[in-house]
Amino acid sequence: AVKYLQEYIKLSPNKGPGYALLSRMHLNMREYAKAIETGKLAAQTMPDSGSSWYILAQAYSYQPTKQDWNAAVDAYQHVIKLVPNWANAHYELGRALEKLGKKEDAITSYRTAINFAPTKGKYQYQLGHLLVDTGKTEEGQRVIAASQKYIKLNSEEEIWTTKAATKPKDPENYYQLGLIFAQYNDYVKAKQCFEATMALSPTYKDARAQWNRVSPLAGGTK
Repeated sequence: AVKYLQEYIKLSPNKGPGYALLSRMHLNMREYAKAIETGKLAAQTMPDSGSSWYILAQAYSYQPTKQDWNAAVDAYQHVIKLVPNWANAHYELGRALEKLGKKEDAITSYRTAINFAPTKGKYQYQLGHLLVDTGKTEEGQRVIAASQKYIKLNSEEEIWTTKAATKPKDPENYYQLGLIFAQYNDYVKAKQCFEATMALSPTYKDARAQWNRVSPLAGGTK
């Protein structure tokens, strides 16, 4: 894959996507210095691409020095300027800040990540532990306890999403996703999943009853 990407970069007038994907490949292979080198080229050629800056930030964050972590912070902040509501960029910025010992700034970043993705359990878990670590024990323990429900649901969501991708004609996959999204209070997605279930199997379990329940909450009609 690296070989073909290098050939693409050599031949294409639009090299940016090649550099970005090559940086991701090096990152996946834990070749962090090469990931940084190609990530810089991706960011230079596509300065308005949040994804390119995100990959570069990740490469820096895996390096062992404070200089690299500071570079990661700068890159994540650049991502956020380009894509302000990218929850995971705020979360990863928090992790980089935490490595640098900037705990209060990290707490702020984690809170922002949760604001954009309130059902992401790992965001809440990380925030909770940092709150405890900084003496905010009562709030931290409360956040950690709340995270457990979402961590479980996040894991189940990943499982059923994978199943839906591999078996898109199995109504059970969409039915289970609908139940999960309903527990997130994301009634729009829950409604869509129950509709997908009934499109595949009109009388499947209680999909119709679930659809009737979430539709008004999603702003739909029966």
